[in-house]
Amino acid sequence: RLRLEEGKAGELAVDLPPDHNNGEAVSKLRPEITVLADAKVIFRGRVIEDKMSFEKTRSIFCKGKLSYLYDTLALPGIYEGLANEVFARLLSEHNVKVLDHQKILPGTLTVATDVVITTSDYKTTYELLHELLEKAGGVFLLRHEEDGDYLDFIPDYSKTGLQKIVFSENLLNLTREVSAEKTYTACIPQ
Repeated sequence: RLRLEEGKAGELAVDLPPDHNNGEAVSKLRPEITVLADAKVIFRGRVIEDKMSFEKTRSIFCKGKLSYLYDTLALPGIYEGLANEVFARLLSEHNVKVLDHQKILPGTLTVATDVVITTSDYKTTYELLHELLEKAGGVFLLRHEEDGDYLDFIPDYSKTGLQKIVFSENLLNLTREVSAEKTYTACIPQ
């Protein structure tokens, strides 16, 4: 089960039978797990949970590449300038603190809004990037290329998908939720 969301790390849950060819190679945090679709990388991440059943089936849970941004802390201070520059600075500071496979390179940067982010405490790089996103607008898109993983920071999507959505073919689950939690039986004016 693969779950991808805009601007989020993404999640992968896999059950490995005891006789799986690569079962022994999978361990917590290393190596990276990669998911391909039509020979193109659509997910890359690390194992954060590894459970084994009585029948020795392993349940592996992975968080995507953006989860590495939780591993580094940014110093308290003022981050100001064009959103693209602040974005590139935060990724650069992250990249000098991590191993090569944890690096996320700045990709296409086209959000040129002036921003000021002031922090008096230590925050993760992920938290600061999302604060930047809230102030400047735009979207983050992670791209997996042969020479590395790139995080694009663009105002909006430039393409619209042409794929038709067909239930049970490419739409595997649809949930509608109705809650009575905010239903009122009486209203008393004051």
